[in-house]
Amino acid sequence: MSANDFKESPFYFFLHQDYAGQAPAFFNTEAFSWVPFIEQNWHIIKDEMLGKVNENDLSLSGYNPNLTDDYSKWRNICFINYGWKKRKFIQQFPKTWALLQQVPHLSYAALNYLHPQTEIKPHRGDTNITARCHLGIVVPGTLPDCGMKVNEAYIGWQEGKIFAFSDAHLHSAWNYTNRQRYVFVIDVVLPQFAHKKNWYCAKILSALSLKKIGYKILFVNQLPNPVKKVLHTIVAVLWYSYLKLQPKL
Repeated sequence: MSANDFKESPFYFFLHQDYAGQAPAFFNTEAFSWVPFIEQNWHIIKDEMLGKVNENDLSLSGYNPNLTDDYSKWRNICFINYGWKKRKFIQQFPKTWALLQQVPHLSYAALNYLHPQTEIKPHRGDTNITARCHLGIVVPGTLPDCGMKVNEAYIGWQEGKIFAFSDAHLHSAWNYTNRQRYVFVIDVVLPQFAHKKNWYCAKILSALSLKKIGYKILFVNQLPNPVKKVLHTIVAVLWYSYLKLQPKL
């Protein structure tokens, strides 16, 4: 399905609701004009990433420590997190960042590392407003040993190739090989949501912030949904202000 083929309201996973919208499990990458450019230049990303990557720089992926048996085995280097630019890595990897400037409506970008013999358990992502695109960087195997599942569909990575999916749907991933797996994750805001990109990104960051707080302060999860919605909006306004004021890079 094309990125333009469904219409719905933005959805954020902060109330522990299931997604019941129309977003397809996978998008047709031909709808994204930038994909051939990134695929043609993928070696630039690979060479810069693997030439400089230090495992000490790899941050834990996501906010849910229960998604892997050993959370330290799923990590990333994040360049931009829903509009929040990470200056340290942007400056450290200038060639990669220059390529990313050619991606319209970019909202998230990270090198994602999955340790050998590691599984990421089924989970939902952050929102329905983006297409999550995976570029294979180091792919140590094929299905069924290395790949992911979105709803009931299976897919494997290919080095230098991109596929796009909606992580609003239930999905999981695994690397049962004996080598590390690296993919470069690129999120783009879908065309029907692009006119309010900063506000929608602020609401995602707000949802992520509240989820992270909820793992540490459990009573936050027990608040009534109307209260959570008010908190979500308040924190989103703060994030929106930050996104507008952060220095340009």
